[in-house]
Amino acid sequence: MTERLGRLKQQFEWGDIETTEYARKRDEIKTALAALRSPEVTEIVNAADYLQNMARVWQEATAEEQRDMIRAILDDLICDPEMKRLVALKPKSAFRLLFRQIRGLVERDNMFAIEAEVS
Repeated sequence: MTERLGRLKQQFEWGDIETTEYARKRDEIKTALAALRSPEVTEIVNAADYLQNMARVWQEATAEEQRDMIRAILDDLICDPEMKRLVALKPKSAFRLLFRQIRGLVERDNMFAIEAEVS
């Protein structure tokens, strides 16, 4: 989006577009950029910070503290009792984008299925 704004500025400077058209398009782009910087961005940054801090304290945390940390991240999880393994996770909305970056997770219906290991 910022690249688009730069190209628009070049068009104006080269005289390819008039001042009124430049101002209108510039305002449209700035409005779109402002929409991208929504409170959700703050939530995602906070979620990333939480995960980094969690990684630092996990080993020293009690089982109860670990459970509370997981509850802060997940709304739900699904286990396969026969296979004795975790099969899917449902992260809280602030963590969803971060979970999309994790290799081995496949997003389906607001859940992340854990791909079976290939031997």
